[in-house]
Amino acid sequence: MKFLGYALSFALLTGAFTEVGADVFSLWPFSRKSSSGTGQEIPEQKKLWDETVEINGLRLNLTLSIVDADIRELIERMKKRRPAPRIHPGPDSTLIVIPLGDDKQRKILLVHAAPGTLLAFTMELPVKLPKTFTWPRQIPLPAGAEMVNYMYFAERDSYFGSFMVGAEDSDSALNDIKTSLESSGWKALGQKASGLGGTGEVFYRANPPGMAISAFSPGKDKEQSRGTIYIRPLK
Repeated sequence: MKFLGYALSFALLTGAFTEVGADVFSLWPFSRKSSSGTGQEIPEQKKLWDETVEINGLRLNLTLSIVDADIRELIERMKKRRPAPRIHPGPDSTLIVIPLGDDKQRKILLVHAAPGTLLAFTMELPVKLPKTFTWPRQIPLPAGAEMVNYMYFAERDSYFGSFMVGAEDSDSALNDIKTSLESSGWKALGQKASGLGGTGEVFYRANPPGMAISAFSPGKDKEQSRGTIYIRPLK
């Protein structure tokens, strides 16, 4: 289920990006709407399902497809496109950013699922997401934190939030989140997921059943840390 973590990494790429451990976000809130078809940029892809996502007040669509292709050949083919896409290869995934004009872009995260098989997470979105928006009350926000992005998955009633705090404030910010969640019936499980590169905590709520995960990792600016929180019901 490692690719599920990279799915959330793709979600983070809608704004400022910090990759988090795959095991932390293995509760990815996809819908079960399935369909088949081919993509415009990658003819080999077959759509599995898609999900409506609200990001900073914008309603967008995230699509998951399976691609039977060699990643190297696919990248070489993409390089010949005009306008040329930006390609960001990684050890287990490759991000492709395709300019669409009118201040829009298509982002495709190709995850190396198996030899000759890729998973493609695709989203069309503005080059710049709204900076002015209302933070959902369902997502705890630590004192003094700077809002970055939030995501809401309506069909799963799940929330994801990203924010910045001072580099020395991760522990106190996590404590703020813990206090807020515990006041609403959540219980900290004391389980720090590996691979975060920082501080993290897992929470559980019995009634109604739910899971929450918060994590902090170093930001691009050494003076800041990026915090994330993901909350979803368990049905």
